[in-house]
This record gives sequence, C-alpha cells and structure tokens, in this order.
Amino acid sequence: MAKLAVTSAEKNLYNELLGSTSEDSGVVKCGGLMCQRDSTLKSFTSEVAAIARGDKGNKTFVVFKDSVFFPTGGGQPFDTGKLVWGGDAKKECVVWGATNWKGVNVVALKGSAEGLAVGVECVQHLDWSRRWYHTQSHTSQHILSACAMLHDIDTHSWDLNDGGVSVDFKGDNIEKMLSEIEEASNVVVGKDLKVEASWLEVGSEEFKSTVRSRLLPAGLTGPIRVVDIPTVDKSTCCGTHLSSTQQAGLIKILNFAKAGKGIIRVNFGSGDFLRRQIEDYCLHVGKLGVLVKDKNLEKQYAKIEGVVEEKEKLKKGMKSLWSELASLKSENMIASALTTYDINKGLTILDLNETEADRDICKDVSTLYLRGLGGKTGVCVILAGISPMTTYIQESEGLGVVDRLGKEVVGMLGGKGGGKKGVVMGKGGGEMRWRRSSGFCWKECK
Repeated sequence: MAKLAVTSAEKNLYNELLGSTSEDSGVVKCGGLMCQRDSTLKSFTSEVAAIARGDKGNKTFVVFKDSVFFPTGGGQPFDTGKLVWGGDAKKECVVWGATNWKGVNVVALKGSAEGLAVGVECVQHLDWSRRWYHTQSHTSQHILSACAMLHDIDTHSWDLNDGGVSVDFKGDNIEKMLSEIEEASNVVVGKDLKVEASWLEVGSEEFKSTVRSRLLPAGLTGPIRVVDIPTVDKSTCCGTHLSSTQQAGLIKILNFAKAGKGIIRVNFGSGDFLRRQIEDYCLHVGKLGVLVKDKNLEKQYAKIEGVVEEKEKLKKGMKSLWSELASLKSENMIASALTTYDINKGLTILDLNETEADRDICKDVSTLYLRGLGGKTGVCVILAGISPMTTYIQESEGLGVVDRLGKEVVGMLGGKGGGKKGVVMGKGGGEMRWRRSSGFCWKECK
C-alpha cells in the first residue's frame, strides 16, 4: 500500500495546518469525507480551509473543508488527480497524494500553487482510472474475506498497489479451499447486491452482533464507518467501495504462496484490472503463435540445441579444472598455514593468518585435510582473515565436536553463523574477537 513519505519539516507544516482546523472551522474529518460518503464522484468543489507551502516551493499542502481525494488508509492507497481554481483566469496543479494526519485530510500538491489561498474555491478532479481500480479491488477483497470466513479462514492483512492486490489468509487447509472461496465470491458478484456505508456507535448492540471485521483507529471517538454487503459482510472500513457487487465484474485468484506460519498470500484480480491482465496474456500468446508458425524456427531450434550441448560440455570441463585448482589451492593453504596443531584425538587447527577464505575454499581445505587422515576420525578447524574473521569447523564423522565448539566460536566472533551435519561456519569483525575465538579453539583442542 502506497503511503506519502513525510519529512520532519513537512510534519511541522502538517501540525500548523491542524491549528487552522478547529471544531468550528467547518472542516470535515476523515471518516466522513465526501469520498467516503459518495465513492462514485469523479469531481467535487470545495473551499480551502488551510494552506502551507514547503520552503523549496516544490510542494504545497492544503486542507479543504471537504474532499473527494481519499487519504491512505484501511489498506487502500491515496488518490491522485488535479486541482483547478481561478475562474476565468484558470489555474491548475497536480494532486499527488493525500494523508490522514491526526484525523484531518491533508492534500499534497505539486509546486507552489500560486494564487491558492484560504477561502478560494477549487474543483477537485480525480484520476478516475486509479480510483476505480482501488475501489473494485477493495470491494472484491471484502467479498473474498467474507467467503473465506465461511471456511473458518481469517483475513490477516491485505495489500493494494499499482502492480496488483493480495490478501493474506490465516487458517487450516487454505490451499484446498481457494477454489470454493473464489466460486462463492463470484456468486456474490452475480447477485448484484448493494454495497452501502453507514456509521455505527462502537458500543451499540448492532455493532457488536453484526460487524465481522472490527478494526478500530487509535483514539476513536464517536461513530465509526461500516461497509455493508447485505447477507454477506459487514466490516469497519474507511475505504472507497462499489455501489453494487456486480461492478466487480469477476474475481479471479491468480496465484498464492506461503507468507508465514499458517499464512497464505493470495494474489487476485477483479474488474478492469483483471481484464487488462487477460488482454496482456492474450497479446503475448498471440505473439508466441506467430513465432511458432515461422518456418525458420526449426533451424533456429537446431542451432540453439547445438549451443546448449556445447555449453554443457564446456561446463563439465570447467568443473574438472576448478576441482583441480581447488585441490592445488587447498594444498598450498595447508602448507602455508601459520600454525598447525595435530592433536592425538584427531583435532586439527589450521590458522591461515590473513588469508581471505569463503565457504567453498574452507570446505575444500578441510575436506582435503580430513581425507589425508587415511580413514581416521578427525575434526578440522580453520581460522582465516582478520576483519571479518572466518571460522570454519568440519568433522569427518558425527562426533559432536562441531556442536560443542561451533556455537561458542560463532558467539565469540560476534557475527552471524551456523551449520549442520558436521559443519559450522561463522564470521565476525575485529582483531580482538578473532584472537579470542582462536585462543578458545587452541585451549579446547589440546
């Protein structure tokens, strides 16, 4: 969900605007804005109640007595559009967002908006395609969530942005229920049910007995807005919604994936957004069909197959060369190790001094050394680098030494690390840390 980034300086401007919007100023607060009373309006005329301009003159912030521009909230992004004022001497500027600032809708304009002042009447024009996408998606999400509840599946959260819309479901056997949820949702769409907003007191019996989702804004006083789809859903919501479920057109689950313990993220589309997705898909399929009919493709395929085959041969050859190089490099490292302690129990520490070594190099070195034990049980501890220090421990069999040493060594390094199946590796910074971990290894291995 898109939110306007607000700087510290802008926060000060926002707070100045609040000082001009007292209870008797006539400013409609968020929750009762024109866009929330009538989501179908594409334009609306209202008076400027307060205005503040940024120091650089590239932004202007306005509070209107009422607004058709929806501020970010309830999972729905802000509206954009344009502002027109000045009568015959027509002036206009771009509206690039809106924010609910402590209950007041602050509309952000691009530029200094010269001539705009308190008391000036403006015509607010929405970017309707953006709003319509948000509105269709939001109502569709309410329908999907209500139908999911029929299977004891809760809505954990949802997200709406320019690239698509998703809902996070929480419950059991979600994947198996998705087709039924989608089918039930489209039955609701086809019934052409009215979608209506009303305002209820939170403590009322109607609110307690009929409202499904009861998310409440912090510091709420007075009635709260509730969106009702009769016989289907009734939830607290500040967002814009369709007049009828039929306006959603079709709800289609596009894909899903795990998004946490017991949570499945479902990407879906509806209405015009879904239509555009289908059109794009058909366009790509059409282009693919043209390619398939190309008589020269068979020759191209043969060339491609030849290139792939040659690439695989080169890959195998390179792998063999890298293996030989790794062995030589490992032998050199073992030979040049600053200190090598061979312990009777098969514990060995190789201090590579300031040599930088990644996981693959450490693995090659330790594997080569352990093989050289001639089948005897052994553990190899490798120390390399200064900052960050690398510590790598590998055992030839499951002796439990890695479990005993590994976690403490990684902890001493002060970095991240871990491992399993007889191998552990950690990295950390600072000479003091790696000297301490080295000393610990010497002591434990003697």
